[in-house]
This record gives sequence, C-alpha cells and structure tokens, in this order.
Amino acid sequence: EPTAPTETETEPTAPTETEPPAPPPRPQIVDWPSQNGWTVVIASIPTTGGRAVAVRKAREVLASDLPEVGVLDSGEFSSLHPGYYVVFSGVYANQRAALEAVAEAQRLYPAAYVRQISR
Repeated sequence: EPTAPTETETEPTAPTETEPPAPPPRPQIVDWPSQNGWTVVIASIPTTGGRAVAVRKAREVLASDLPEVGVLDSGEFSSLHPGYYVVFSGVYANQRAALEAVAEAQRLYPAAYVRQISR
C-alpha cells in the first residue's frame, strides 16, 4: 500500500522586488440599477443591430475611463423611446450630477447627452 509523501518544511523565501504588481481589475459593463436616475447617454443603437453591437461600443467606452459604463434596453424604461440599446456612463441621483459629468463624456463623445432613466 503506497504511503502519502511526507511534507518537508522549507524556509520561507523573501519576496523579490522583480515581481510586477498585480494589474488593477478590469472595469466591467454594468446593468442599470433598480432605481430611477439620470445618466449620460453615449450612444443609442437600434435593437435590430443586435445587443453585441452595443456591447462592443460599451467596451470601447470602458477603455476611456468614464464611470459606470453599461448597456440598457430602452424598451424596459418608460422615459426612453423603445427599440434601442443605450450605451450609458454613470448612474446619477439627480440631473445636476449628470450635467456635471456630461462635459467629460463630450470630450470623447461629442454627441453625449444627459437623460432621465425611469421605469
């Protein structure tokens, strides 16, 4: 009957300074939360084009360091025209906060605008 190998104690080694730091976690595409709010709309993509097109656009926006980038289906929100996947940045409690954020988005996406999101 084979026996399990015995564990041998080894001296702990000091970490070397050549190890690169761990990369920061990659930002992820977010879903719109359950509450109503305001956001900065980056792009509206007809649903006939498919969600994949909107997700590709959202990934492009994620790389720009804008906050809370996501995709929502406009048909699920009474405040939006149905038939679009909306690529957004930020979830804000009020219009003023969204207006403060839109200028940064417009540097990269000149057509960006503020929109209320409600179910």
